Amino acid sequence: MNLRMTKRLFKMKNYRIPLLAATISVAALLAGAAQATELFNQDLASPGVYFGTGNGNGDFAVNTVDGIELGLRARPYLLGPVASVGDIYTIALGTDVSLDFSFNPGTTSLTGLTSLMTITNLTRGGTASFDPLAIPDNNLSGTAGEQNSERLAFGFLNGSSSFNVGDINYDTTLDSTYVVDWTVGTTGADSFTDHIVINQGAGGVPEPATWALMLVGFGGLGAVMRSRRKFATATA
Repeated sequence: MNLRMTKRLFKMKNYRIPLLAATISVAALLAGAAQATELFNQDLASPGVYFGTGNGNGDFAVNTVDGIELGLRARPYLLGPVASVGDIYTIALGTDVSLDFSFNPGTTSLTGLTSLMTITNLTRGGTASFDPLAIPDNNLSGTAGEQNSERLAFGFLNGSSSFNVGDINYDTTLDSTYVVDWTVGTTGADSFTDHIVINQGAGGVPEPATWALMLVGFGGLGAVMRSRRKFATATA
């Protein structure tokens, strides 16, 4: 290897380390702002779990702001919930992941309701974004609450042209890490986010290109949060 090539590689390594550190710092700052009340391994508030048949309460990552409760958890398909370590759920290789979600607005007005869930494959790249509250087969509570469970293997999350929400490149046989962020807001309340991480098997370290996409995504999330706050202030 000649001297010029050695210098180039040294520079690339030195740039990658600060980029990684900066990405983690930005993620931590945004997560802290959006998830100030997020609690882990929690039961959902009344009426608890009502979707499907035989699904128990517990082990949700719960965030409640202005009376609206969001809940997220990952579990093996057709099996009961598993405890997380902080915001991280670990599911064995070869097992489909079910993503359970719950929206409980209590008595909060839903005027101007916005809802967006984004699932990102940190290991191999790929993202899908959609409104889980718009899914037709959700289980309802009263007139406002909604719950359901979506498998990460579902076609609509993996490039289906019928839905066009993106592609998370899900594969049960590969060590992978997926990040789930669900952001909700109304006219009278700031947007806030419920967040979990799913490690399939041992998880996976993001590729450099994925880190770059994450930086762009974090910037977009920050812009959305600022926009929502300004909108809420202007209409208060």
